[in-house]
Amino acid sequence: MFHAEKVQVPIEDAGGRRHGYVEIQVLGGGPGSSAAPLLDRRADPELEAGVAGVQLLEGREYHYSIVLETVVPQAEVTTDRPEIFRPDPWPRLTGRIRPGVYTGTLPVGVFVDGRRIGGFELEVRAAKLDYLSHYRWMLRDLADTFAEIIMRSFAPARTRFTFRTDADAPTLYQRFAFLRSIMAGDAFEAAMTHILARPAREGREEGQLRPAGQPIPGGPRVARAVARSGPRVPWPGRTGAAVVDSLPARMPVRRTFETYDTLPNRFVKHVLMQWRNTVTDIADALAAAPDSLTAERGRREAAGVLARLDEVLAQPLFRQAGPLTQSPAGNQVLEKRTGYRDMYKLFVQSELAAMLSWSGGDDVYSAGQKDVAVLYEYWVFIQLARMVSSLCQAPLPLEQLLEHGEAGLDLRLKQGRHRVLKGWLERRGRKLELELWYNRTFRRGQGHGSWTRSLRPDCSLRIRVPGYHGDQDEVWLHFDAKYRIDSIREFFTDDAAPSEDAEAEAAARPVPEDLLKMHAYRDAIRRSSGAYVIYPGNEDQVLFRYHEILPGLGAFALRPHRDGEAQGLGAVRGFLSAVLDHVATQVSQHERHRYWEREIFAEAPPDQHKADAVPFLTRPPEDTRVLLGYVRDDAHYRWIQETGLYNMRADDRTGSVGLGSEQLAAEIVVLYGPSLSHASLWRVAGDPRLLTMERMRELGYPNPRSTAYYCLPVEPVAPVPDWLGRLSSPAVESVVRRLSPDSAKGAPVPATWARLLAAAAVGN
Repeated sequence: MFHAEKVQVPIEDAGGRRHGYVEIQVLGGGPGSSAAPLLDRRADPELEAGVAGVQLLEGREYHYSIVLETVVPQAEVTTDRPEIFRPDPWPRLTGRIRPGVYTGTLPVGVFVDGRRIGGFELEVRAAKLDYLSHYRWMLRDLADTFAEIIMRSFAPARTRFTFRTDADAPTLYQRFAFLRSIMAGDAFEAAMTHILARPAREGREEGQLRPAGQPIPGGPRVARAVARSGPRVPWPGRTGAAVVDSLPARMPVRRTFETYDTLPNRFVKHVLMQWRNTVTDIADALAAAPDSLTAERGRREAAGVLARLDEVLAQPLFRQAGPLTQSPAGNQVLEKRTGYRDMYKLFVQSELAAMLSWSGGDDVYSAGQKDVAVLYEYWVFIQLARMVSSLCQAPLPLEQLLEHGEAGLDLRLKQGRHRVLKGWLERRGRKLELELWYNRTFRRGQGHGSWTRSLRPDCSLRIRVPGYHGDQDEVWLHFDAKYRIDSIREFFTDDAAPSEDAEAEAAARPVPEDLLKMHAYRDAIRRSSGAYVIYPGNEDQVLFRYHEILPGLGAFALRPHRDGEAQGLGAVRGFLSAVLDHVATQVSQHERHRYWEREIFAEAPPDQHKADAVPFLTRPPEDTRVLLGYVRDDAHYRWIQETGLYNMRADDRTGSVGLGSEQLAAEIVVLYGPSLSHASLWRVAGDPRLLTMERMRELGYPNPRSTAYYCLPVEPVAPVPDWLGRLSSPAVESVVRRLSPDSAKGAPVPATWARLLAAAAVGN
């Protein structure tokens, strides 16, 4: 209805004098969107207060022309928004408008030869059609959350705060933004609809004096009144049995009637009046503040809220209600009836929200912006904090986000400044310690940082779990809020083609780099097992790298809603609960992977002998068990060759091995001894065998002296690696001394192929 291809916006000074106009026209191209690129809503009666009538669309490109009517430029024409208005060469009256990711009211000052002649306002809309509703709902949710925290943690018995109007314009506007999110929200409108449709009323009685002769209801009061002294009149209609011959001149009666002047209605009127006074104070303070974009925007929006409050207060219901003269605490209507109960809650929230100042609000609504994407990041962190807290036995201390300041309570939540909340819980017999971080920077080179470059996810969850041998293991999950993603397909697409305007593409639409960033978080930040996008859509998708929930990547839909309950909470909360179960269990493949990864990379490896690869290994050298076996003499070596067995003592004699010894798990046997000039290489070809002395004699073993022997079935390996073939028996014996200096001479010594390589390299 309000779609336009070209609009003209007047350039006016502070006094309303017109000095020309700027003509804006849509240029082709730009990312696709269902939203119209240019709207002219100046004639729309439903235009929201504080919102400019001429509206652009983020990420689109426009052509502008400035036409001056009262001045002639001698040098150049400029604006105070050079990052958005890109002029052509002199006289710089035409150019391109590229709002990029900017959203909200865009005030523009026009300068001729360095002197400001006036300005105009535009509104830059987000590509999502419902972004204004999301913006209001998220501000409301933040106000609700921190109002609840203040009630719980900053009780009036311990500290008192008063609303101050001597703060600067940004602080006043921050508070007004919270208050406005409550007063202009759907909850307020719904509450007023219920109250006006079904107002609380009550029956009352009042006394009257009626002249004798008029109808008077009977009852005990009449008998007492007849007998009372005072002015009386004759009773001509008395009967013979009457005791009295006169009646009081005026008879008292009680009249019953219904009224809307009730305590609940007085309370609602009191709330509306108090809100009006508060907004008036803010408007007056902003009017007295130095001129600025924030002050001007606050004045306009305050005027809109005041108009709405005046409209409600003009209803007949509130004209009948008197002033509040008693405390409403304990009133059943305020506590239980729909509408009144909601107004009571909104009043408490507004009182507490008025105490807040928020430095991070500059990122959201400074200088006219409505940066819904930044607000979504803050909102997602609070939603995650509440979800994680609900899973903990020791809830996260959200009150740590609030600190005492000079003007009340400061909300310490700002982009680029990390915050951390800690809690714990028990799952599957293990105590898990949780840390939820906002904007933690993982720097390169730090022990728990990134091994490539510094990275800063929006939110990070560290789960600490008891490990083994007294160690503590930890798992990191990372979450990035992506408000501009509409669909999972945009995130997990394989065929995204770059647009002609790379800047516009990066500004307004998701690109494959978003997915690559998730990979970077998971793969570059040490001990990270998952990275996930949170976006205001409708679909969830989690990708498993192997068979279990971690390690993984994914995306979750989470969006604000008019009723205050975020949509998608159940899926995210279920995922977090499943992750906690997964980390707590000891039988997961992920736990085993983390254990061996720490074991393998706990220390830097020693310099290894630069030996060629060999084909007979079935595992990496560090995992291939080797037995360094002593050969007593020629007869012993011939017996090994003939029987295909290598024997080790299995009784109590020196050099014996036990049933669970490493020697019996060997895969490779390296033989050495005085009868061998060089090492001899054999492969274990079967399970160990336990043989008695009698059986060894039957097999021809020369001079058995132990009562039992463990024998490994072996077969020769060919070809023998060059470095091993050159290793003499004395050299092997020196390797044995280095690997096991306390072992008895001739005792079998366990090793690995890697340790043998390293020891042989030292020996050479």
